[in-house]
Amino acid sequence: YIFVENGAENGDGTKENPLGSFEQARDKIREIKKNGEYPEGGIVVYFREGVYSITQTIKLTEEDSGTEEGPIVYRSYMEEQVSFVGGVDLEVSKFSKVTDSTALERIDSSVKDNILAANLKDFGLTDYGELNIYGMGVAYYSDKESKMRENGVHIPTEQPPEVFFGDEVGKIARYPNDTFTKTGDIVQQGDIVQLWSSLFSTYTTYVPYEDRVYPPEPSIYYVDAATTERMKKWKNEDDIWVYGTFGETWSDISLPVRDYDSTKGIITTELPSPKPILSNMNYYIYNVLGELDAPGEYYLDRKTGVLYIYPTDPNGKVTFSNLNEALIDITSANHIHFKSLSIKGTRKNAILAKGCDDLRFELCSISKAAGIAIELTNCKNSGLVSCHIYMTGKGGVTFSVQGGASQPGREVAIDALNNLTPMNNFVENCEIHDYSRIRATYSPAVQMGGVGDVLRNTKIYNADHHAVAVGGRDILIEGNEFTNVLRTADDSGVIYRSFGKEKRGIVVRNNYFHDINSSSSKAHDIGMVYPDDTASEWTVDQNLVVNISGRLMRSNGGDSHVVTNNIAINLGGDLASYSNHQDSTSGKYAWERYDIQQYIKNPAYAKYKNFSDLTPENYLMVRDVIMNNNVIWNCAGDISSKANPSWNQMEPSYEIFGDPGFVDLAKGNYTLKEDSTIYKKYPDFKAPDFENMGMYTGKLQALLGDNKAFYIGSPKVHDGWTVDVINENHDATPVMREGVAYLPVRYITEELNGEVEYDNATAEITVNYTTPVTIKPGEYISVNGTAFISAEMVGNIFDKMVNVYENGVVIMGDEIRIDNTQTNLLSELARRLDNK
Repeated sequence: YIFVENGAENGDGTKENPLGSFEQARDKIREIKKNGEYPEGGIVVYFREGVYSITQTIKLTEEDSGTEEGPIVYRSYMEEQVSFVGGVDLEVSKFSKVTDSTALERIDSSVKDNILAANLKDFGLTDYGELNIYGMGVAYYSDKESKMRENGVHIPTEQPPEVFFGDEVGKIARYPNDTFTKTGDIVQQGDIVQLWSSLFSTYTTYVPYEDRVYPPEPSIYYVDAATTERMKKWKNEDDIWVYGTFGETWSDISLPVRDYDSTKGIITTELPSPKPILSNMNYYIYNVLGELDAPGEYYLDRKTGVLYIYPTDPNGKVTFSNLNEALIDITSANHIHFKSLSIKGTRKNAILAKGCDDLRFELCSISKAAGIAIELTNCKNSGLVSCHIYMTGKGGVTFSVQGGASQPGREVAIDALNNLTPMNNFVENCEIHDYSRIRATYSPAVQMGGVGDVLRNTKIYNADHHAVAVGGRDILIEGNEFTNVLRTADDSGVIYRSFGKEKRGIVVRNNYFHDINSSSSKAHDIGMVYPDDTASEWTVDQNLVVNISGRLMRSNGGDSHVVTNNIAINLGGDLASYSNHQDSTSGKYAWERYDIQQYIKNPAYAKYKNFSDLTPENYLMVRDVIMNNNVIWNCAGDISSKANPSWNQMEPSYEIFGDPGFVDLAKGNYTLKEDSTIYKKYPDFKAPDFENMGMYTGKLQALLGDNKAFYIGSPKVHDGWTVDVINENHDATPVMREGVAYLPVRYITEELNGEVEYDNATAEITVNYTTPVTIKPGEYISVNGTAFISAEMVGNIFDKMVNVYENGVVIMGDEIRIDNTQTNLLSELARRLDNK
């Protein structure tokens, strides 16, 4: 074991004399390995409670690997709270009332007494970055496509520092505060720079390089009357920006403002909307000191370094995320586990991992990154279990495959792509929400770009766009809960993929989609599952869809889909819709644009249906789509199809008009009773397994109740849902001797309001509970000075049920409702109780 305490000096890594930082622990392990002293069982690095300020990336490389039998575990000690933060905490008490007359002229007089200011230079902070172009639309301003920078156009894309008020993300002073306003009439669309992208090179409207003018012509539009009145109050605002979905609801972009005319109510952007700007589209205006008028807002004057805040708590803290790189970077390092840590606050991705094997995150919290929570490239057997990801800027978890010559883990990538060898990466029992607060579109909670990725029993919610983007092969998405996503979207899916007919074998099974309603005028057009742009061979089976403004599935030109055993309730659109692209004339789906020829004759891909025989003549055919054994109740429609029915097997769904026989419809229990009318219509119907949808943490908590749970080898105890310890001697842990589990007699007795007496002369223990019971030497064992008795004796003395499970968990209580078959729940208990 190696112990670390934030800021400790001259330590040797013992509990009594800890090291002072993550890097010191890493270097200590390197020294141990260099000396040939690495233990067979691995090393545990315990971090003691505290906030560890990270000023430069923590880097782990191949030399920092553990072994398969003995991984390296970085974790908090016991239940102590440990945070790695890529920022600086500033006490609100260090801020002062605004006295600068120029600033006071700009601040709304009604709130000037609430605004505080501090010069960041006084705290040693001098890197303020610059406001940047972000959002899905920034792709059209990339150097490769638009050649803006090489023609002298400034395109800022580096994320600037952010400000957090406690656990809340601060907002740059904006109008409106929490909603959007709408674009008015368009004076000038400006240059449509999306048409400078090679993606549109086959379009007649494509703009070749020689016909472009740099800088591009800006967008100019009218604002509404209320916004015009706000603009009249602004004074000396010289770095104003706008953010919105100016052309499509699925393409967001932030743009600098060149000029605003408060007399006419007109805004001119410095750079144009990359898609044609339209009237009545959502946007807001930000970085205006005159709009600093609500708690949780801030404004940073980058010229002076003065930070203005409207604090949420006058006695709280403000965090300034100044780290302009990942918090943790792991390259070609294997068998490393992170457990029970909080990782937060950076201008980039929180964690980068490349070419790793057996990289695990358990019970960790990852938040407040401006980029992605964790990006894993060319990794295998890696992922997250029981983690919490929230308030990220551009997504949650990304699995990707990159076969470039310089990429770490290139061999894994090539094997996966050429041979379809599973990479076995996973996200399980995690909670992911509010994961696209900066880039609202195409920033999914989980990006599944590998081979054999699994997303299981995870809850994803609160986003304007996708929950899951599928870019890989042989993907399994099962048992998850999706809600309150696609909030402003159309032509989008909760689970989405576009292009790539070789990326097949996608299984979406036994998921719960509920209360997903878009504010778009085309809300009926969203799909819970959406293989777009000819994406093919998806199995959509045993899903439950409830209260949706759109449909279960939307397929756009794909083949070989199977849609069976789904139940849909209260859909605003059809259950499923299919269309084809055989009549497409845009060139968007031209055979030459697909990178599939190299895979068509690959023997590994022969397992895929209708793939090995693809030709330029048939690859756009919508064929062998199977749709049957589905149930709809109060849905707008059933099958909407432009696909040739002679090539497919699409049977109408069974439409219900009365209660089909749910266990408790009023309380939202959609488990089917055995006598359900659905089984009479479809005797072979495989109902969605409602009981096993979503995170199993809540189910564990409910079933555990007020029972006590122990774990062999750990001093921790689950007392209901509260974690306790056996005693101050953390080395005293339950043990297994010759197949018998032993539990702490004094701890259990006193927790049940009994008393324990120890006779020094006879070494006998008397338990005074309902009736005195004497335990003689040989009937108990001593572990590090603590007496333990067998689980059987515990049950007899205290009249309790005591179950001992194969994985080392022991549960004691009046009634135990967790059995050996509930392996997920038992594994979760072991994870929470284990202290190694």
